[in-house]
Amino acid sequence: MHKAVVGDIAGKKHSKIKFVVYSLSIVIAVGILELITRIQYSEAQFLYLPYYGLSENQQNLLIWQHQPGKNKVGTITTPYPFDIYDSKLGWKVKPNADVKHSKLGLWEVGVKTNSFGFRGNNPKERQKLSDVIRIGIMGASQTFGESVHDDEVYVSLLDNKLHQAEVLNFGVRGYGTDQMLLYYESEAKNYNLNFTILAFAFHHMPRNASSFTFYAKPYFITNENSLNLLGSPVPTEFELFDSDTPKLSMYFLNNSMILRLGLKYFRIISSRQVYNEKNAVWNTTKAIITRFSKTVKENNSQFILLNIEHKHENLEPALIKLANELDIDLINLGPTLRNALNAGISVQILNDNHWSAIGHQIVADALYVHLCRKQLILNC
Repeated sequence: MHKAVVGDIAGKKHSKIKFVVYSLSIVIAVGILELITRIQYSEAQFLYLPYYGLSENQQNLLIWQHQPGKNKVGTITTPYPFDIYDSKLGWKVKPNADVKHSKLGLWEVGVKTNSFGFRGNNPKERQKLSDVIRIGIMGASQTFGESVHDDEVYVSLLDNKLHQAEVLNFGVRGYGTDQMLLYYESEAKNYNLNFTILAFAFHHMPRNASSFTFYAKPYFITNENSLNLLGSPVPTEFELFDSDTPKLSMYFLNNSMILRLGLKYFRIISSRQVYNEKNAVWNTTKAIITRFSKTVKENNSQFILLNIEHKHENLEPALIKLANELDIDLINLGPTLRNALNAGISVQILNDNHWSAIGHQIVADALYVHLCRKQLILNC
């Protein structure tokens, strides 16, 4: 009996030692990983990692408030010289801009906008000539042409290919589908568009649920199948500077780069489920596209949904289903872009998600073929 008790005590002591050793091993391993991660990542990269205890909206505001400089409309990183504040939209493109735009070590391009604040030359006049077909393309940075020269943007390329047609670039870097809708309702509909194309991508959806992305913005919530607009008018820079700075807590978690990296990848994985039928973000996005389609039709324009997403193939059936429900035309460029990538074509710029000049050419060609095959545009 005595030996059994002694053995039991020795066993418990051994278990405790093993637990302490395992715990220390984990702490040391995490510490080594933390050290390696800090060597590989800069302090600036550490700043942009998500914080525990803050929503993405709060984090974006916090980063924005701590950026140097004054002209910070439309950005949480480097100020863009062609963004201006807009109380309805958050930001939009500055008219008559003529600037250099670059991403360090990746690309540098010239950006010119016309007197209406569109990239490119169109339109010459607000009023459309009777014998001209006018196409407006609503979108974000891919449509704006973030990483290419003015004449390399797919909107400009399509315009050059079409006879007796004008293609207008309503792309604004960083927009969500919600801002595109508001932009159409407040401005784009006044340009007598025969066709209104909505360029849609997966990453636009999280923006639709946000009040602060690159800058403060309006957003919709769904309420009994209706859309209610919040965050409008959008606060000015001065009002944002004077607003309360989000308070950080959970100091241990937020001072660890590896733990914040873990949070980043957790959010990335979670975001992939936003087009689930039961997801609120997807349902809000569907409601926005539904209203978009209805409003375009009310303005005697034909609505076309353009899928420019190639990474999230699972999104495509949901878009096809929505297009059928709304009885609208869908141009699905997902397979086209994937086929080009699989063939080794440099659709995207290296280390950048934006299209290269080749990528823009592929998109312009695909749009041209679709519009002509369906005889939406004559005399192709």
